[in-house]
Parts: sequence; C-alpha cells; structure tokens
Amino acid sequence: MACIEFSFHVPSLEELAEVLQKGLKDNLADVQVSVVDCPGLTKEPFTFPIKGICEQTRIAPASVYAMA
Repeated sequence: MACIEFSFHVPSLEELAEVLQKGLKDNLADVQVSVVDCPGLTKEPFTFPIKGICEQTRIAPASVYAMA
C-alpha cells in the first residue's frame, strides 16, 4: 500500500490568536485572546506536581464564563 503525504498550513501563534479572537467575539460580550509565555504551573496558585502538561507544554487551559 502506498503512503500518501499531505501538506497542511500550520498557522503562527499570532494568526491562531486572531482567528480565536474573531470567532469568540461573535458569541461572547467581552473577549481578549493573546499569546503569552506559560506561567510556572508548579508554583502558586496552580501547584502542579510536575513541570509542564504531560511533561510537554503544548497548550494552556482556558476558562470561559458565559452568563445565560
């Protein structure tokens, strides 16, 4: 069986933040999306027992509060 390769667009973090900002703005009253350095999750207030998320910091948790 032959292996087929595909080329995908990998957006920059800034481009991703812009897309998220536009999409969330349509559904939420107040939205601010920004790219920042990951905080030290092993320190207060998080106090995770290990460094990184599964030892591979790739994504930061986000919280969305919606009022019905």
